[in-house]
Amino acid sequence: MHVLRGEPHQATADNSFSKNHSTILTAGLRRPASRRYVPYMFRSIQLYEAFALVAVHDEWTTFSVMETPYNSDLPQCDEAGWPTISVEEDQCYRALWARFACRVERRLWAGDWTAEGMNTTLGPRYVEIDTRLWEFLRLEPMTDVASGEGVRFTHLRLSATAPVLVPKSVVPQSQTASLRAQLTAWIRNDARAASGPVRRDDQKAAARAAFVGCVITDNMFRDCRRDANLGEVSVQRGRPKVKGLGK
Repeated sequence: MHVLRGEPHQATADNSFSKNHSTILTAGLRRPASRRYVPYMFRSIQLYEAFALVAVHDEWTTFSVMETPYNSDLPQCDEAGWPTISVEEDQCYRALWARFACRVERRLWAGDWTAEGMNTTLGPRYVEIDTRLWEFLRLEPMTDVASGEGVRFTHLRLSATAPVLVPKSVVPQSQTASLRAQLTAWIRNDARAASGPVRRDDQKAAARAAFVGCVITDNMFRDCRRDANLGEVSVQRGRPKVKGLGK
């Protein structure tokens, strides 16, 4: 029987975590209520990108600085460009990696997320990993590989099966801007193709049906509709008014 695991306990030989790193590792067990979360739909992202969706602010700030090559905050790098970190920082990094991996595994096991990867026995192509396999599959430390019971998948890519709440700060701005531009153009073209005034609520429902897999909030639709400059073909709500009928 599968048991959902808690946060992994990281044992160290000398317990030499600094006060700062220890605080980060313990504070990350609970999400601060003050942070703003937004619905987000993602598809085929790398494992590292998925970590950003399950981390809290202090965790991700520490982890991403040690992860990113040529980071201006870490001027000392090796020949490959990766930051040179201390043993203490390396322990903190590995503990955070294990924590994020545990959270990702829980979402995959629950079916909230799906994953695809390459299995050498099936050839050089991506295959979707059956959710039931996460009963025994585990993410291999410091890789993008999942393995267990003789099964192994490499080059993992993750997708959400439904919109998930994530910190607004981790949603790629480029993706949001692209969606807004596409939605604005769609609203404008839809209004021009209509035979008469377009009811806002009807158009919003049609837009959400057209943009399958994307999260279109009421505020986003309102802003994009305003940017579309519909003019006379637009009505805000209710039935379209017809001039000259006294209604």
